[in-house]
Amino acid sequence: MAALILKGFEFVWSHTTLRNVTIGFLAAVSAFNFIDEFWQLYARDVSIPIYWFGAISSVLLLIQLPGQLFAGTLIRFASFERWLNGFGWLMGGGFLLVGLFPSPIGIGVMGLLALLYGAMEPLYYGLLHHQVPSSIRATTESSVSMLWHLGILVLGIVFIVGTTASLFWAFILIGLVVWFVHAIIR
Repeated sequence: MAALILKGFEFVWSHTTLRNVTIGFLAAVSAFNFIDEFWQLYARDVSIPIYWFGAISSVLLLIQLPGQLFAGTLIRFASFERWLNGFGWLMGGGFLLVGLFPSPIGIGVMGLLALLYGAMEPLYYGLLHHQVPSSIRATTESSVSMLWHLGILVLGIVFIVGTTASLFWAFILIGLVVWFVHAIIR
């Protein structure tokens, strides 16, 4: 089994475009994990009343659906790679906005990031399914999942460093890391 997972890593790594798209995708979706986990603290810190939390939670989940439903339509207008790269830059920029300008509007920005996240996942996995041979497709997805968790771990360290100053600094640092990753994979 380990040999098959290694083949998944090798396949992604040996195809430059797929490797770069995967790295950018993983940076962006790993970052989104910190919105999923910490939007409540952000909402509290920008003085949103707690009775809004249920509605905000529902909206952050539901707004991902349109992205997921229309992801297939997006590739009619540009390639998988172009969309995923653009979404990654927007994800990093959204984190910067949320951190630099803390306000209730930041929750709205998080909603837009949830919409982007909803579209990114099916676009990426659609690209992966088109590129990876069927004999190693499942193990390649497992390899990507492992890398995703590694990305969350790395950004978790960035988050810890940022929160020594404030939650807002943590979001700023994550946004900068996502932008840095997208800048170096070009």
